[in-house]
Amino acid sequence: MEALDQERNQALQHFRNLADASTHLLFDCLEEIIKFDKALNESQPIHSGRIRVMWFASPSSDQTFPGERTPMMVQWRRNFRTGKWRALRIPLARLLKYQHQSKAFAQESKRVKFLLTSLRTLLIMRRVIKKSLVQQPNISRHWVPLANKNLHQLKEDFSSLENLNE
Repeated sequence: MEALDQERNQALQHFRNLADASTHLLFDCLEEIIKFDKALNESQPIHSGRIRVMWFASPSSDQTFPGERTPMMVQWRRNFRTGKWRALRIPLARLLKYQHQSKAFAQESKRVKFLLTSLRTLLIMRRVIKKSLVQQPNISRHWVPLANKNLHQLKEDFSSLENLNE
C-alpha cells in the first residue's frame, strides 16, 4: 500500500505540474498577443481596413474563469456617410486576405504581414492550450462521479463477498 500511495502522490504532482505549465503557457501567449497587437497598431494608419485584436467577454460557464476575455481578430471599417466605425470579425484561416494593400498601408506591408502571421499562430496556440485545459475537467466532471459510484459499489460487493466466506 505504501508503494501505491507514493505512486498516487507522484501522479498527482505530475498532473498538477502539467496543469500549471499549461496555464502559464496560456497567459504567456496572451502577453505576446498584446505585444504583437500594439506593434500592429503602430504599423497601420488610422484608416478604414486596419486590423486589430479585439477582446470579447467570454460567457460565464464551467469552461471559463470569472472575467475571462477572448481575443479575436477584427477589421475596422468606417462608414463614410455616417462617420461611424465598425469592427468586423475576421476568421483566422483567411486573416492575411483581409490585409489592405492600398498606398496608405503599403509602407509597412511586410511588417504587418509578419505581425498578422504571428498573431494567427499565437491565437491558434491559445485556442489549443485552452481547449486542453478545459477538456480535462469536462471529462472528469462527467466521468469521475460515475467512476466513484461504481468503485464504491464494487467495494461493497467485495465486502459482502468476504462476509459470505466467513
